[in-house]
Amino acid sequence: MPPPRANLTRFHGVFAPGTKLRPFLVPQAAAEEASMAPEAAARKEPKKERTPRVDFRGVAEEDVRLRRARLREVWRQAAELAYVEGAGGVRTILESQG
Repeated sequence: MPPPRANLTRFHGVFAPGTKLRPFLVPQAAAEEASMAPEAAARKEPKKERTPRVDFRGVAEEDVRLRRARLREVWRQAAELAYVEGAGGVRTILESQG
């Protein structure tokens, strides 16, 4: 099993990384970029800004809180209608909720 992020293509002969003939076979622009310091290459290309992570636990807790508040409101309305209408309040409650 190769190590993570390892190049799986191995070059031998004149294309091997340490061969003396490689500069004559490989384009020079690639050699110049490879010889640049990593810091210079990093300065050359701006980093992409990362989007902030979403706190899914917080979102779920807020959703539960809102649903509970809505349920309390519905139950409060149902209790008020049942009190006003008496025994026939169930039908009125169901009709008012759609």
